[in-house]
Amino acid sequence: MNGESVIETGLARDSRAQLAAIAGLRWRLFVNSLRTTRGKIELVSRIVVGFAFAVGGLGGAFGMGVGASLMVSSGKPELIALLFWFVFFF
Repeated sequence: MNGESVIETGLARDSRAQLAAIAGLRWRLFVNSLRTTRGKIELVSRIVVGFAFAVGGLGGAFGMGVGASLMVSSGKPELIALLFWFVFFF
């Protein structure tokens, strides 16, 4: 083993330890925030909003796929450009 790999390994280990400490601190802050009613309501709202965004994104993707399939099966693949414009403006 040369000296460079030992130094790089030491830096990687130190970085990993720092990231673990930051993650642990953030976890404790999160858990402590759940002690208040406001913190619990905020968690519920984040879950609801995250679920709404996921449903909207998956629904939009499914709708775009069905639309593109219908356009191609009807023999008008050039209309797919309209879907791309919708995505661009969104």
